Amino acid sequence: MKSVKSAILWFIQIGFVFRTIEFFSWWQYKNKIEAAATENKLLIQLGSGKELLDGWINADGRIGRGILSMYFPRGLRRFRDNAAELIYSSHFLEHLGYPEPALFF
Repeated sequence: MKSVKSAILWFIQIGFVFRTIEFFSWWQYKNKIEAAATENKLLIQLGSGKELLDGWINADGRIGRGILSMYFPRGLRRFRDNAAELIYSSHFLEHLGYPEPALFF
């Protein structure tokens, strides 16, 4: 029972850490996103992994240089409606949980 409690506590701590990183990652990219959206030139790659595209907002569920870190699909709420000119994704959708996260997405 103690190991279950430890695992739950670890998961909560990791979740908190990632949410904090997600928040600061958004603030890092916020001005760039708003400027591109205003000009109707916002390009978003969802689930970028290691394949980062120049001139795009490369969003992924991991932490790394050049990546807008976000938890999918919840993180997409930060983008305003109709903000993106183009959204690209390759080999990403199959990584969403089913049915709740996928249907929400």
